[in-house]
Formats: sequence, structure tokens, C-alpha cells
Amino acid sequence: MLHGAYSGAMFIFKGLLGIIFGILLIAKPDFMKGAFLTLVTVILIIACFISFFFAVTSRQTDTLFWFLVSVGMIILIILSLFFSDIFAAIFAIVIAGWALITSVWELNRFMCSQRRFYAIIAGLIIASLALITLAFYFVPSLHALYLTTICGNFALVFGIFALVFGLMLLRGRVPTCLMPAQQKP
Repeated sequence: MLHGAYSGAMFIFKGLLGIIFGILLIAKPDFMKGAFLTLVTVILIIACFISFFFAVTSRQTDTLFWFLVSVGMIILIILSLFFSDIFAAIFAIVIAGWALITSVWELNRFMCSQRRFYAIIAGLIIASLALITLAFYFVPSLHALYLTTICGNFALVFGIFALVFGLMLLRGRVPTCLMPAQQKP
């Protein structure tokens, strides 16, 4: 039962993050763009320092490689300052894609039937597209921010689903068919 509690807690955590991320991305796209750019720059600076440290402390045969990696990081930092919109959008798409892939993979572990798995994924995508359509129809100003609106709506729908599924796992309301193999009675 410990595995189910851990998985349920992880689904709840991912769900809450998805809901918060989705709402912020829809409501405050400029703030999120700045947050993404700051996060990308900090990650690149840390990676640059680490690769430079490896260049200084590694074997002589590896020094050139790590020095070139640190130079590449410096170039990326400079480019991120000049092309901040592109870097923020790419980073947001990478994070959203990674979250989507890991969530779908985690959900797939709980399905005993591929048909049920595909039905749930199709339902989530249809719900996301319906929410996006309604958002564009009722709030025309979102057309200018289509990327953040689309990513935010997908994050919101998948976050709500992950939260509900995590609560179902914790309360033991997931059908036996959906439980992992080691938890079946």
C-alpha cells in the first residue's frame, strides 16, 4: 500500500503544480515569461560554472571538451539576453513537454487496458482543446498570447486530472484493474 500512497502523493503534487502553473501562465503570461527567462539564465550560469570546474579539475584529455562546453554555455547565456522571448518560449515548451510525457508514462503504469488508457488521454486532450476554444472565443485578447494560453490550458486540465487521480489513489478508490501489478490482491 506504500507504493499507492507514494504514487498518489506524486500525482497530487504534479496536479497542484500543473494547476498553479496553468493559472499563472494564463493570468500572468509576462510574469511567467520573466520567470522562465530568469530560471533559464540561472540554470545556464550554474551549468557554465560546473563545466568550467570540470575543465579545470578533469584529466588532461577531457579538459578541452569541458572548456568547449563552458564556452558554449557562455554563448547561450549571451544569446538568451538578446533573444529572451525565444528562450523563454523554448524553455516553457520543454518543461510542459517533459511534464506531459512523465505524467502520461506514470498514468500508463496504472492501466491494465491500453483501450482505457487511450480513452483517458483522448478525453484529456479533448477537454483541453474545448477549454482553449472557449478561452479564445470568450476572451479575444488571448489570441495575442496563444502559446501561453495553450500551454496554460493543457497544464490546467492535466493538473486537475492528476489531482483527482492522486486523491482517488490515496483513498483507495481506483479500481483493481488500474492498480499496479504488485498491489493487486
